[in-house]
Amino acid sequence: MNTIVEQIEKWYSENARRWSTHDAHSRIRLMEGADQIHGKVVIELQTPHTVATITVWNKGDVEVLGVDKKSRKDWILDDRKLTAADDIAALLEGYFQEIITLNDLRGLRANKDPRDQEDRG
Repeated sequence: MNTIVEQIEKWYSENARRWSTHDAHSRIRLMEGADQIHGKVVIELQTPHTVATITVWNKGDVEVLGVDKKSRKDWILDDRKLTAADDIAALLEGYFQEIITLNDLRGLRANKDPRDQEDRG
């Protein structure tokens, strides 16, 4: 059976290109992919407004972090342990969708004309 890292590597090789249509650039780094304890994979996703990393260890830990490029405010999308019920492909798909959505929302805010704001002073 493939390790978690090897499953993610396969998913990434099959899906990475389609994120470029969202003006997103990604890359993958594998560390000791076959090692059941120390093996991990890091997917870096960069969009016009967001930088995010999805890190998954073979032992089942998952960490998804991001930074808003303009404000430099960081956020945690997920930090947990995988369960037997988790579908890795669906989980990764969800993370990518969430990061793209957050980028799009940040882009809308960045492009909003401050003169359109109502004066609440």
